Amino acid sequence: TKFDWPTLRDAVLRDVDRLNAAYTSTLETHKVERFLERAVITGPHSVRLASGRDITAKHILVATGAWPIMPEFEGSEHCITSNEVFHLEKLPRRVVIAGAGYIAMEFAGIFNALGSHVTVINRSETLLRGYDESLRDRLLQITMARGIQYRFNCPFEKVVKREDGVLEVWLKGQPDPVLADQVLVAAGRKPNTAGLGLENAGIALGERGEIVVDERAQTSCPSIYAVGDVTDRVQLTPVAIREGQAFADRVFGNKDVRIDYSCIPSAVFSQPPLAGVGPTEGQARNKYGSIKVYSSDFRPMKNIFAHRPERGLYKMIVDAATDRSGLSAAFDTGTGSLSLAAWFRTHPAVRMLRACQRPVLVVRKAAAQPYQSLLVAVDFSQVSQRLVELGSALQPSARVELFHAIDTTNEGKLRYAEVSERAIRA
Repeated sequence: TKFDWPTLRDAVLRDVDRLNAAYTSTLETHKVERFLERAVITGPHSVRLASGRDITAKHILVATGAWPIMPEFEGSEHCITSNEVFHLEKLPRRVVIAGAGYIAMEFAGIFNALGSHVTVINRSETLLRGYDESLRDRLLQITMARGIQYRFNCPFEKVVKREDGVLEVWLKGQPDPVLADQVLVAAGRKPNTAGLGLENAGIALGERGEIVVDERAQTSCPSIYAVGDVTDRVQLTPVAIREGQAFADRVFGNKDVRIDYSCIPSAVFSQPPLAGVGPTEGQARNKYGSIKVYSSDFRPMKNIFAHRPERGLYKMIVDAATDRSGLSAAFDTGTGSLSLAAWFRTHPAVRMLRACQRPVLVVRKAAAQPYQSLLVAVDFSQVSQRLVELGSALQPSARVELFHAIDTTNEGKLRYAEVSERAIRA
């Protein structure tokens, strides 16, 4: 097997061009007028293009996203961000990555898998803050076994470029530098609001420079709205897409659509990947007090065949008093509606989650009643046992249905598993 960095790099850039062409085609099909110029807001209903043309509109939507942060330290000009990774002329033999968030961990896995020597340097002792601790620990163990090195509690002091092109990364309190061919700074992203002319419309900004919006994505200027990373609420692509859809529904569809940010799935495409939805174990203990943790620690078959010792880990956390999880709470609407249309999707992880083969047992206490909170993720082999446990709550006219919770292929609706209702009743 032979790997060629320019081939991969050029393939990535070609695919970006393909995506841009696809979006452009969609806009043209819907007769959307486009101006490929920088625009500056000049008032509540107007923007000025770089060419000097003024454009007016009843509504203005700001969706300029976020931009990688480059901290101020000596030698930062010798470092790159995620923007420049796929423009490198050659694969670096040694890579230092500053940060331990999802961007840092994803590129650490990529460079490590391609043969680079990777050192992850973080100013704190935590990687992937916000994810479950046991999952983070498992990822740390596996990546260390694969050869990634870590330096925790080590803030950058300076980066010095030698005459031979090698970079010396000096860390505070460390006697010797870490040598690298490239230094990737992945220290987060900041809202891209600089130079937009927001002050011309009296648009309020937050502490990080984000556009402050209300639950309808409306800024302090009533005619101007903002969605996505520029608002610094949840920096995830599916969230930005959902916010854009909700804006269109409200402003042009006369629907009072509001977004629930309480249960958003997210994924880190590290190697191996990590994903989660709902509260972590620590967050659940703080919120509910008494909880139950169901976990599966196993060695995937592909690793057995490859003689690799790496093990997978799944966890489900429920309130001990009700047996409800953060996932089941999303179903318990009290209306009987089980549509997943309003759910956030991780991208492109739906298939990965569906591969967990965790069906959901949904029970109505009586046929005419809404779906109740008797909702438990189970293995197929546990269906009969779970129905016995629920027997005292069921009535003769009860409906028992089995769904795949994560299958969103049918227009976002739950679909039956390939098990008939008669078989479940039996």
